[in-house]
Amino acid sequence: MIAMIFLSVSEFSGLSRRDPFGRELSKSGVKKSPRRSQRLLWRIPSPKGCLWEKLPNLPLENTKAMRMFSKEEIKELFAETDKRINRLAERQEKTDQVLDRIAESQKKTDEQLAKTNKAIDRLGERIDRLGAKMDKMNEMYGGLGNNVGEASEQLFFNMLNDNPVLKQIRFDPPQRNWHHVVGKCEDEYDLVMKNDDSSIFILEVKFKASPSDVEKLLTTKQENFNILFPEYKNYDQHWGLAATIIDEDLRKMAVKNGLTILQYKGKLIQHNPPTRPEEIQLIGA
Repeated sequence: MIAMIFLSVSEFSGLSRRDPFGRELSKSGVKKSPRRSQRLLWRIPSPKGCLWEKLPNLPLENTKAMRMFSKEEIKELFAETDKRINRLAERQEKTDQVLDRIAESQKKTDEQLAKTNKAIDRLGERIDRLGAKMDKMNEMYGGLGNNVGEASEQLFFNMLNDNPVLKQIRFDPPQRNWHHVVGKCEDEYDLVMKNDDSSIFILEVKFKASPSDVEKLLTTKQENFNILFPEYKNYDQHWGLAATIIDEDLRKMAVKNGLTILQYKGKLIQHNPPTRPEEIQLIGA
């Protein structure tokens, strides 16, 4: 059978000028409704029910009217629709599969992040415990280093206090820790001895002497002393290093550069520089 609709101006002239939905038509065409679609749906009889055919909302005078659908065409339309629905279903299924894989991957990522966070927390706890142990060790060994340095200074102070003679020059008993600040210049000197003959002896005390200690004593320490204590600038200055432990080569180098080296080996031992200035070999000369 052929479902058919026939629309023409001549056929509509004898009717009540209403569309299949009961709406009045104007002379120029279909009356527009502001809330309705601008296209009309026309009901077409068919063997299985009704088809709805969309026609442009044009003046009826300009509408030519015949549209026929064969049974085969209808089947093709339904078949094409089914194909599209099937393709959409396949795409949806693939999309669902991708989403499932993403969700699974996200789950694994979350689990791995949770494990990593736990590992970081454990590492943080270990670092905290290690830091606490290091603080205790620093406190213990730092205190030990300070104690050793103070013990060395006290040892040499006691010996020089009993017999304040160096380089065959008698001095007044030693004074400890001369500290002074002038502007940006600041320094401290461990042991200082002076006398009424305008002689002064400045000693740096170390438990174990290093090359940097010798170099600093020959340069920065002497320069700062004359800035911090200008009243002794014209004194006969003597400089020395008192050390419980000192390398033999370092001792010889210090003596050649004009320093007196004091060591304790059951008694106070002096290593004095040459008496003649021309025999003194300065560092870098």
